[in-house]
Amino acid sequence: MKNGTQPEKLEMDAVGAAKKNIATTMLAKSPLMSKGRILKNLIILCLGYFFLFSSYQALANLQSTLNIEDDLGVVSQSVIYAALIFSSLFLPKLIIRKFGCKITLVLCTLTYAPYVAANFYPAMETLVPAAILIGLGAAPLWSAKCTYLNEISVLYAGQTSDTADVVTARFFGIFFMVFQNTQIWGNLVSFFVLRPSKDEVVDEAPLNYTSLIKFILNDSSEISTSEVVCGADFCSGINENLIPPSNEKRYMLIGIYLALTILAALTTAFFLDPIKQKKEDDGESLIAKVAATLKHLKKPEQILLVPITIFSGIEQAFILGDFSKAYVACAWGMYHVGLVFICFGVVDAVVSFCAGRLVKYVSRMTIVFVGVTGNLSVCVVLYLWEPTSDQSVVFFVLAGVWGLCDAIWQTQLNSFYGALFRNQEEAAYSNYRLWESTGFAIAFFYSTFLCIVPKISILIAFLFVGVIGYIAVEIRFHRAKHTYNFSST
Repeated sequence: MKNGTQPEKLEMDAVGAAKKNIATTMLAKSPLMSKGRILKNLIILCLGYFFLFSSYQALANLQSTLNIEDDLGVVSQSVIYAALIFSSLFLPKLIIRKFGCKITLVLCTLTYAPYVAANFYPAMETLVPAAILIGLGAAPLWSAKCTYLNEISVLYAGQTSDTADVVTARFFGIFFMVFQNTQIWGNLVSFFVLRPSKDEVVDEAPLNYTSLIKFILNDSSEISTSEVVCGADFCSGINENLIPPSNEKRYMLIGIYLALTILAALTTAFFLDPIKQKKEDDGESLIAKVAATLKHLKKPEQILLVPITIFSGIEQAFILGDFSKAYVACAWGMYHVGLVFICFGVVDAVVSFCAGRLVKYVSRMTIVFVGVTGNLSVCVVLYLWEPTSDQSVVFFVLAGVWGLCDAIWQTQLNSFYGALFRNQEEAAYSNYRLWESTGFAIAFFYSTFLCIVPKISILIAFLFVGVIGYIAVEIRFHRAKHTYNFSST
């Protein structure tokens, strides 16, 4: 028996060696990156986004206060998301297929530069066209990032014992950990640049104060400062805390942000390796893709999720445009907006990291109801609270709770879309981006003429309707799941 099995063993060893040689030969011929080079590209991609969004995100946080005249900053934000709706439907696949991921990342990063530069001399004719450019570039930028991360994840998994899914989740986790840090460093820049120096003296005389506002805004009309009330009763107007910064501070701040934006493009252009993507089936036209996105709306589950998806855009626009202006800047000073949003960003990042892991132990619906409770609680406080500068802790607590809720909406809605629409992810996530962008655009649009109380009311209304739709979808989802499990047994 022993002698009989020996030739078989030798033959099996020979076959195994042959397979190994073939695999080694194929690997040698394949233009695969080494593990070290893949990790280098991951770091470069993260750094590019870190530089870009440390600039843009902090600048977006300041738009409702930095460019307060004629609500120019808020209008520009509304235009960005209106353009993003169009961009999400038509541009990502077309541009990535034409130029590849690396060139798309570089070109779309550069679309942010004109908007940042327009803040040197903000006007309708400079900010609005630049805002359209960002809206058109944002969707391809994020799609190219996702594609690049997916591709290098597969390459890395091919050289390790981990599956592609595990490596992809790990790479995306690293990316978003770095990305969420942009709220810290970009806002620190705005705080240190905009804070008053010891040499600056504020003149409390009403006549001189009013004259100063007229001079800054180049306005000859009568300005009433006594009617400006911070908090829920805020509608419009300006007080000493909402005076735009001096040109010297503006130029310094925008100069730093513009340099970071250019640095992001250069980092990606010079240090990120291009990748060869798999050839996709070009048989599906753009029109077919858009049609698939719109056809997806016929699904009852998608229709029911539209209100909560719109809410996720409205709640982000509210914290960026209205909380920052009517509460933080109005009562505590524009330069504190950055500090408060650091708290928002840190809590958002930590909860985003933890929420995905909590689903193993707590149901998704329970986590969502924590978000609902948090948003409602903050809305009630914002409705009743009259903010003053000596209540600094309250600003941070409210921003932190809102950051917790935002993290829940972003993580749970994204994962629910993926679980609910298996094998239809592209159409499903196109709808997600479409309706979230719609929420942003709507909220920034009515922010220019509505007071805070109706804005809070609209926010609560969308939350209630959205949660009802979400619960209905969860019930349908679990019923379908149990029915499938029962039929399988």
